[in-house]
Amino acid sequence: MYIIGIQERKKFNRFCEGKMNKEKDKTRMKNKLAFFVLLVFVGIAFAPLIEVAEACPFERTGYCRKVTDGSIIEVGGTGMIRLADIKTPEINEPGYNEAKEAVRRWCENKYVYLDLDNRGSKHGDGLIAVVYAPDWDGSYINLNQWLVKKGYAVIRDRHDNEFNPSGWRYGPLERVSPSDLGVS
Repeated sequence: MYIIGIQERKKFNRFCEGKMNKEKDKTRMKNKLAFFVLLVFVGIAFAPLIEVAEACPFERTGYCRKVTDGSIIEVGGTGMIRLADIKTPEINEPGYNEAKEAVRRWCENKYVYLDLDNRGSKHGDGLIAVVYAPDWDGSYINLNQWLVKKGYAVIRDRHDNEFNPSGWRYGPLERVSPSDLGVS
């Protein structure tokens, strides 16, 4: 029988440990590769959903319970909403009642779609949003833009939110069809 010296035993142990480490490394590499392949498949599977989310800018929908004035509404489940980047007449100013009535006709007691400001801007207690109200043909109009085009509001571009109202005055009225909203 061959007796191994201490030095030889240490060399043999390091050799065995090296082989074991190589096996562990191979197993780790296989696990990493399997995880990467899984991530790729999940990404491919959910890619269509991401495209739909980008095509549909609406973060919320809700029932408009109350119109406070020409630029503030109350939406169930969301709370107070300030129409982004517009200014309507205040209570003692000419045009106040007309602007409030116009907003009331468009959205009070109806479901509206809200494009909330992604930057999280708030006005008082309410969120900043572009409101899409239902039209007679089943489409939804950009209410903020409509108020500007009809003269009930003026543009007051607040640069602390994501919206750009530069085309609201002279551009075509923005309409969104129910299919764009994911509604059939």
